[in-house]
Amino acid sequence: MVHLIGVEHKVQRRKSTAQVSQTRKGNWELYSSAVKSAISKVRPSVVAEELNQELLDYYIKSESLLLSIKNDYELRTGARIKHIFAEPCSAQKKQIRIKEDCDVRRILKANGSHEPTDELVSAHMAAHQFPIREQFWIGMIWGHLNSGVLFVCGDAHIDTFPMLLDLKGIAYNVIQRGIGMPPDELIVSKGVKYAQEIGLFGTVDCPCQK
Repeated sequence: MVHLIGVEHKVQRRKSTAQVSQTRKGNWELYSSAVKSAISKVRPSVVAEELNQELLDYYIKSESLLLSIKNDYELRTGARIKHIFAEPCSAQKKQIRIKEDCDVRRILKANGSHEPTDELVSAHMAAHQFPIREQFWIGMIWGHLNSGVLFVCGDAHIDTFPMLLDLKGIAYNVIQRGIGMPPDELIVSKGVKYAQEIGLFGTVDCPCQK
């Protein structure tokens, strides 16, 4: 069973010495509360997240808040929970041919007559790039599915990851989503809806897939 929490990625990482806004602090509190509650209720053997050490190092030695919460829970209860950075690093992304937004934008522009909109780029990301990333995640947690996994990912994946889990016959539930997501940053989720509207899901001959 996979238990999902959808977030804006900034809530996943924290640097104790950094000066941040009250909004960011509030989002950290919301995220911490959601994770602590989920761990207490679900009692997962694994907590995993769309994050890796490479990204934490890029953001000047930040720390994973999920890992910190997990460690605190273990100290308090004596329980043992495995933490997994499920996101591929740069070398792995290159190996499995994951493209970023800028790559997809460039490809769409080269194959069209107009500058692609943000929504169209996001639609192609959701329909054609998310599945590659999400398949990698499944590989990272595959050996733990029988004992329960709490998985934290970008909020837009809450609309797409369950599609792949259903296809694989993997049970899941959504615990909470939208943590730290202000309305003006929901372009990716809008992209998911747009991908559905224009029939991008399931296509295999798009230039951005080559």
